[in-house]
Amino acid sequence: AHRAALNRTPSPWSRKPEKGPRMPAQTTPRPRERVAYINGKIVPESQALVSFRDRGFLYGDAVFDTTRTFGHRIFKLEQHIDRFFRSLKYVQIDPGLSPKEF
Repeated sequence: AHRAALNRTPSPWSRKPEKGPRMPAQTTPRPRERVAYINGKIVPESQALVSFRDRGFLYGDAVFDTTRTFGHRIFKLEQHIDRFFRSLKYVQIDPGLSPKEF
């Protein structure tokens, strides 16, 4: 009985996590990778990181707006930007840009 206890399969919670292959740091967008505007910079989406102290992350403060495109052009862009900035003002989020800079 004592030997059987020693030969038990270890619990999955007692195992050390396996280390996977390390990915090289990406400095340029991958082919066809989207970009994001974050902290005043346009960066590849794979490099867009949000601090765990970010208010939007902690409390869910956010503004969302969607657009349609036709012929690779945003439909009614000016109205979209106006609507977006009105929403930002309503929830008291300062985007750090004016509508014209956007």
